[in-house]
Amino acid sequence: MTFRDLIRRVRGYQSRRKQTLDSYLDPLMSWVAVNGAYLYGMDQLLDKVSNYHGNHEDLALATTWISFYGGLIAVNKYVVAPIAGTIRRFHQNQRANGRPARAGSWLKTVGLAGALVGAVLCDSGQKVLDDFKWDIDAQIHAHERIEAPHVKETPIKSPELDYLMPAKIKKIPVEDYNPDSKIGRFYRMYRWDEITSEVEKKYGLEKGILAGLGMAEGGGNPLAINLSDDGGAGMFQFQPGTARNYGLKTFDGSKSMGRDRNHGAKLVALMKRYGFDYEGLRKKDQRFDIALETDAAGRMMKDLIKRYGSVPRAL
Repeated sequence: MTFRDLIRRVRGYQSRRKQTLDSYLDPLMSWVAVNGAYLYGMDQLLDKVSNYHGNHEDLALATTWISFYGGLIAVNKYVVAPIAGTIRRFHQNQRANGRPARAGSWLKTVGLAGALVGAVLCDSGQKVLDDFKWDIDAQIHAHERIEAPHVKETPIKSPELDYLMPAKIKKIPVEDYNPDSKIGRFYRMYRWDEITSEVEKKYGLEKGILAGLGMAEGGGNPLAINLSDDGGAGMFQFQPGTARNYGLKTFDGSKSMGRDRNHGAKLVALMKRYGFDYEGLRKKDQRFDIALETDAAGRMMKDLIKRYGSVPRAL
């Protein structure tokens, strides 16, 4: 068969079966496309609402969720159903009037299907699916949430860190001191004095500035996480996006520089999966690695001082 013959056959292609197939496929793809666009838009809205910090934060999020479910029903009833019905009737009328599908209909079908599959598989599509998966799971298992004290008092077991700890602190029963008290935070942070001092010297920072930050942010606990879905983790409470910008590997694909509504829940699940083990967690997410996170905090503080011109303004 010559190329000219192929062109002739393509131009002459007609199929009543393809017209019937389109009457089912096109409405289905329209349903996927409209619902996908709705989920993407609501995911962006929920992200913004979850970043709202105010007296009515919980009310705002609850209202958004109620709007989401109501909107989902309305969109499918008043938008998707009419569109899908119109498309299906169009193809049925085309077939009834003896107008079979042409070859170009295959290009349309393959193109639309490819676009939808690409949208689902791309990073943004996967984030939307992952977000809603965790949202639903969080709503179902809300009563099983881990309380903060169970995470704050996780013992740090690491021969390497034990070697680096100052001899003075080894004689003090750190666990006996309230982790939320000033003395409790000081003792917990003093354990890593050799690490923070070395990084401060490395980046020309004022002595004690990183220790002070570590006390304020994570209370000297390298496994500290913010359980309000904030997404901060580690002694310096790096957000996932900020951590990635400073070269720290995080356990999921979140690039949030602020609150990520599901990242906090994922952190809790991660810690449970690894049994709150320091060595296992620091390999999975480098925000839990004291040395690496402290170095990143030192670089960040150096950048902030350079940008704002003074330590107080940088802090």
